[in-house]
Parts: sequence; structure tokens; C-alpha cells
Amino acid sequence: MRSLATHSQQGSKKSSSFFLYFALSIMILSSVGYAFLSNPGKDAPVTPHETGSGGVQNQGNGVWTASVYGATFQFFTDPTQIGNISVMTNGTFADLVASPINYDTQSPGLGQALQETVGQVVLIQPVCVGPCTQNVPEKECSSRIVLWNQTASENRVYSDRQCIVIEGGRAAFDAWMYHLTGLA
Repeated sequence: MRSLATHSQQGSKKSSSFFLYFALSIMILSSVGYAFLSNPGKDAPVTPHETGSGGVQNQGNGVWTASVYGATFQFFTDPTQIGNISVMTNGTFADLVASPINYDTQSPGLGQALQETVGQVVLIQPVCVGPCTQNVPEKECSSRIVLWNQTASENRVYSDRQCIVIEGGRAAFDAWMYHLTGLA
């Protein structure tokens, strides 16, 4: 037997079934739209955009930028001025983003330089190399640590066990970053 329903009960069944179909339609259409419209496909760039020398653009005021793997990197040295700086590290972009970068707090300006350059793609963590009075972890070169000696007379970058040693000014730091991002 069929149960009796009032006129208002019949109307609420119609409106609730209409709402159910409407919500279901929105969910299906949004899933389909996301699947077809947000896929970058095989043609998506995975290398620097070719907008200048090696994909590096001069923004003026001593700033150069490049887009690598969807992230924009900022440099403060003209890429044509780093050719004579020795960068003897084995790191790659994948190594760069694989784990946090520890930097020596005793290297003035290093934390800021790392944050400006790669802070959007990798966690930057301060550490002390050897004993220190600051409230940060103490590490040795058995961990990946970046050290920067800005008073060195020669611009160069090299590895010492797991440490990356940058000697010289901002040009040496940027040479390392250009090297890691594949722009040099």
C-alpha cells in the first residue's frame, strides 16, 4: 500500500531530490573540468624559460630572475660575470629541493641570500658549525651545510665532505645558484 502524504511533504521530496541532482551535477562537472583543463600535458616546460641568456632576465637595479621548474629564482650577479668562478660541487636542482638547507649562522648574510634565492622551494634552517652560544643545532660537515666566507680573496665554491663552502662575495654565491639551477 501507498502511504498518504500531504501536499507540503510531496513538495519537499521534489525539492530535496532536485537539490541532490543539482549537487551531484556540480561535483561531476567540476571533476571533469579539473581533469581536462588543469593538466599541463607533455608540452609543459621543465627547463628555464628562454627569455634571455640561459633563460635569465635582467629586471634592472642589479636583479636578474629566471624561472626553473615552475619556481622563480632571483640573482644579484649578471650571469655573464660568473664564467671565471670555479664551482666544484656535485649538487643538482633535485638535490637542492630534496631536503632542508642548513646554513652556518656564523656566515653573515647567508641566510638572507638563501631565502631570497631558493627560499620559496626549500626550507632554510640555521645551524652552528661547531660549538656556539646561539639557540640553534650544532652540526658538523657530516650534514649538508652551506658555509660562506665573504672575506676570501678568490671567488670559488667547493665541497668539503657534506659542506658546501662558498668563498668570496655575492658573485660566488650566485655562481653556485646558477650552477644548481642549471643556468650556468
